Amino acid sequence: MPTYNRLTREQRYTIDAMRRNGSEQKEIAAAIGVHPSTISRELRRGSSQGYTYSYIEGQLHADSREWKGYRVSNETMALVEAKLRDEQWSPDQISQSLKKEGVAVSYETIYLHVYRDKASGGDLHEHLRHPCKSYRQRGSGRERRGRLKDQVMIDERPTVVDERSRIGDWEMDTVIGQIGGPVLVTMVERNSEQ
Repeated sequence: MPTYNRLTREQRYTIDAMRRNGSEQKEIAAAIGVHPSTISRELRRGSSQGYTYSYIEGQLHADSREWKGYRVSNETMALVEAKLRDEQWSPDQISQSLKKEGVAVSYETIYLHVYRDKASGGDLHEHLRHPCKSYRQRGSGRERRGRLKDQVMIDERPTVVDERSRIGDWEMDTVIGQIGGPVLVTMVERNSEQ
């Protein structure tokens, strides 16, 4: 199944420039590496009142669709960006400050906005106090607790360990509870099991 990626500002600028030079939709699609139907939709969205395509209009339309995913108003996100850029506040500080003013926006939403801005060529991530780490949504991906570095599986251990003739051969295992809960580590010296 093909993956879907939003157009970047640079791609919209290329669409605008090529369209003004008389290029066809298929040529533009090939130049920026997308399907021709993507170009068709973008030209329709970025043209206002029957005028020719404008990359500015296309970007504004894309930004307005992006805000809807957050359920946060454009004014609130503009305030968030100002606090990030001008005052160098952390997303958590911004969230707490806006909460006191009666505006609800979580720090996670602010981070998501920064990551999306970075993906589309923006510079908001440069105003964070710490470098942008890759975002991993909570509850996604495989279980990472209880994994030991350089672990040796039981079937790969030396045969002398099975003889239980020496002291110092340890067996270790983990017991994992609910996600977010505790992890129990069990360690047994094999000679003392007899």
